[in-house]
Amino acid sequence: MQDEKTVAQILAAEDIADYPQDLRQLSAEELRRLFAFTSSGKLNATRVIKNLIWQAYTAICDGRRAPIAGNLRSFWYTDIVRRESGM
Repeated sequence: MQDEKTVAQILAAEDIADYPQDLRQLSAEELRRLFAFTSSGKLNATRVIKNLIWQAYTAICDGRRAPIAGNLRSFWYTDIVRRESGM
């Protein structure tokens, strides 16, 4: 019989966590502190994006935010690019 992983195990394996603060509101330095590669200190963009998507998903499921109108590309432009451009 195959081992079925729990959601917690999958999230841990993917390096996804529940952060109390809205990751979209963090400064570049705060993001580096949480998501930098230990070897180089450079930002691990893959970890940031995974955690942003998870944070949005849990907020939608909890009713703390409206569902995203569109697809992943819509999410990218409304949540990621908008934050970076200061809109």
